[in-house]
This record gives sequence, structure tokens and C-alpha cells, in this order.
Amino acid sequence: MGDDLELTFDDPRPGATPDIFRLHCLADGQVSAMYQGVAFEPFLLGRAVPGKDTLGPWTAGGIYRQKMDYPTNAEMSAIFKADQDDRRRPNIDWSVVGPADAKRKARTQELRDASALHSGDDFYHAAFLFQHGDGPGDYLKAHLLAMIAVARGKPKAVWIASATLDRYLQSIGKPQVLGTQYSIPRGGAVTQEPYDKALVSDALRQALRVPSLAEQDKRRQALADEVAAEAKAQTAVSPKP
Repeated sequence: MGDDLELTFDDPRPGATPDIFRLHCLADGQVSAMYQGVAFEPFLLGRAVPGKDTLGPWTAGGIYRQKMDYPTNAEMSAIFKADQDDRRRPNIDWSVVGPADAKRKARTQELRDASALHSGDDFYHAAFLFQHGDGPGDYLKAHLLAMIAVARGKPKAVWIASATLDRYLQSIGKPQVLGTQYSIPRGGAVTQEPYDKALVSDALRQALRVPSLAEQDKRRQALADEVAAEAKAQTAVSPKP
């Protein structure tokens, strides 16, 4: 079937449809196997190494799980690095970073639409790109991407899953529930509001890689101190009228 190999297996049950697999060769001796007609992610198969890859012996009653090794997309890694590098620069020029964010997000969506994201790292990186997007749709998509990253062996993605949930809730006018989001309203103090602090326990926050309420209070005060120090410094260097 073009560049693919299609395998069909008849199902002997009355009225059943055949099982159809489509195989597509990838780089480095890997094959992507799609189960046609079923909404499963492709299975990634690797070439067996003679003398190294063996089957069995099998233990009766044992449970054997498929080992999933997903390749990481180098372009997605580079996009994520550029996103983070822009945010580590002093005196960020958002008039430059904003348009760059939009281009990076658009390319990330293209990679996702092309099924070019596979590994936990890929989905972890993509989650950050959409967290830096605009509006509830981007934040909710970032949350879903982070959940896939965790499912594909990236425990570190638990935090971004938590942060994107909070950001999504606040973007639709609901209180955040974990306390990952801080903001400084124009002319106001550092705040986490709206924030429903009672819904989630500190034990659950810890499991989701989020600081406790007490630690969040310290973080909020530290940010307030930084803001006050910056304002004082700017006042000191401003020329007198």
C-alpha cells in the first residue's frame, strides 16, 4: 500500500471484520504498526538483535508488559530549548518573544498533527509550548499533553500538568485549586486569586509536585519583596521632575 505494508487477518467469528495492521518503516530499524479502524496510538517495533533479544522463558501465572521505547523528536527538543532560552534572558522583550512563541506553538501543532511526537519528552516539551499560548484552549491542550507525557514515562511532567490545570481554570474565570499561578495586577500586590485553597489537601499537592500552602505563602511574600525592591530601585534612578 504505497510505502506501507498492510497485513490482514481474518476473524473466524460470525459477522466479525478482519484485523488490519499497516506497517511503516521509520529511521534506525524501527517500524510503526497501526491497528486500522481502532483509535490506538501506533505500536513502535524495533529490529531484534540476534543473540541479545530472546523470548522467554515464561513463568506460569506471570504478568508480562510490553516495553515501550518511544523515540524523541529532535526538532521538538530544539523548539522547547528556544522557548526556555528566551525566558532565561534578562530584561525579556515580549514584543519579540510573543511572536516567536506563536511560531513555535504553530510548529508544535503541526508536529502533533503529523503524529511526529512520540516520547514522554516530546509531550512534556509540547505541554510547555501550549502553556505559553493564549486562552483556555491552549491551556487545556497543554494539560492533556502533560498527562500523555506522564503516561509515557516522564514523571517530571506531573508539575506542568498541575500548573496547566490551574492556568486553565483561572482563564475560564474559575479559582485555581493547586496554587501554581501568581500574578501582579496593575498597581496591586502579588496574588494567587482566585484560589480555592480548601478543595485540595497539602498531601495531594505534594503528590502533584506542588508546594504546600505554607511554602506558597513564603513564595508569594518573596515575589512581593522582589517587586518592592525593583520599584524602589526604579524610583531611586528616576530623574526628579
